[in-house]
Amino acid sequence: MAVDNQRLVTLVNAMIHGVHWGQVLRQERAPIKGDAELFGPGALSLARVKELHESFKQLATMPTEQLVAWSRGEIFPNVEKLVAGLLAEPIPDSPRLPVNVMIAYMKRRLTGPEEFFVRAVANLVQLCLEIDHDGTYLQDLLRLYIAVGVKQLSLPEDDAGQIAAGRELSPLCAPAPFDTDPDAFHAIFQKLVWWVQKNSGQRDRFTLARELSEDPEIKPLLPKLAALPPRRVAILGHSMTMSLHWSTFGSWCDIAGEVVKLVNPHYEAKGFQSGGLTPERAVIEHLANVLAYKPDETYILVATRLPKDREPFDQIVRELRAAGSKVFIVDDVRPFLPQDPAVQNFLKELCQKHGATLLEYWSLGQTQNFHAWECLDDIHMLTDGHVFYAKETLKRWEKL
Repeated sequence: MAVDNQRLVTLVNAMIHGVHWGQVLRQERAPIKGDAELFGPGALSLARVKELHESFKQLATMPTEQLVAWSRGEIFPNVEKLVAGLLAEPIPDSPRLPVNVMIAYMKRRLTGPEEFFVRAVANLVQLCLEIDHDGTYLQDLLRLYIAVGVKQLSLPEDDAGQIAAGRELSPLCAPAPFDTDPDAFHAIFQKLVWWVQKNSGQRDRFTLARELSEDPEIKPLLPKLAALPPRRVAILGHSMTMSLHWSTFGSWCDIAGEVVKLVNPHYEAKGFQSGGLTPERAVIEHLANVLAYKPDETYILVATRLPKDREPFDQIVRELRAAGSKVFIVDDVRPFLPQDPAVQNFLKELCQKHGATLLEYWSLGQTQNFHAWECLDDIHMLTDGHVFYAKETLKRWEKL
C-alpha cells in the first residue's frame, strides 16, 4: 500500500503540535521568556498542555513500522487517537512562530515540494531549537521521516550557506524561550544535515571503518588485528563514546571496533552509555549490566569533575577488576578543553590502586591540530578527532 501524502501531513502536523506544547511548558520554567501569546497556554490549563505533550512523547516513541503503516491507511486506533488529540487543540498560526518561519523558508527554497517534506524538515528544526530536549525525540522523528523516504533535507550543507540562512531566519522569529539567533540556526542546520547523512547510512561508523581499513597507517595492522584472540569489550561512557551523537559520524571506540570486526569475527563490543555520564550515574544506570556482560576489557570515559565523583569511580574499577576485566580509563578525547590536574592525578592514583591502565588521550591529542576538531557547541568533537583516536586505539590493540 502506497504512502498517503495527506495522512503524512496529518501525522507531521501532530508532531509539530506536540513539540509546540513542550515549548509552552518550557516557557513556564525557562529564565528566557518568549512571546507571551505565541508561547503561552492560551485558553488551556497547564495540566492540559502537559497531557498534550505526553501524547506527543507517546506518538513519537511508537514503533516506526506502526506509524508508517498508519500513513498508508492501515488502522491503528492508538495512533489515530493520539494524532486526533494533538490536532484538536490549535497552535498559533503566526508567521513569526519559529516553526512557521521554517515552513515558509522551505517553501521559498524549493519549487513545488511535497507539503509533508516541508513540514517534516520544519518539525526537526523546531525540535532542535529546544536544544536540551532534542536528543531522544530527534532520533525517533528521524527514524520515522527516513522510513517514509526523507533521505536529505534540502538545507544548506556548507558553513557559508548555513550562516547565511541563520542571518535570514533569526530576525523573522518572535522571541522564544530558547535561542533563535543566527548561531542557533547554523548549529541546528549542521546537526540535522550530518544526522540525516548518518542515520540514512550515507556516512556512518561503518563507512568510516571501511575507509580506515584502507588507510596507510592502519592497513598494515590488519593481519595482527585479525589474529587477536576472542575478546568481549565493554564501553562505559558519556556522549564522546556514542556514535549516535550529532557532532560525529562515529565515535572513536565504535570506529575502531568496526575496523576489527571487518577482519576478526571474534571481536565483540557493547556500549553502556548515557549523555553526560558521571561515575555516580554510571553506578546507578550501568554498572550491574556491565558486570553481567562479563567483559574481558572495559574502556571507561566518564565526566569526573567533582570530589563526589571519586568514590563511585573507585567502586566501578574495583568491581570490574574483581570480576576479572581489564580496565582502561581514558582521561579525555577533547584536547581543546582545559584539563584539571587534580582529576588527572586522581585517575593515575585510581589506576595504580586497582591495576588499571590510564590512556592519556588528552595529551596525545595536544600533538595534533586539535582546534579544528572543536564542535560548534564548544563541548563535543567533530569526526576528524574521533578518527584520530580510533587510529591510536587500533595501534594499541595491534600490540596486545
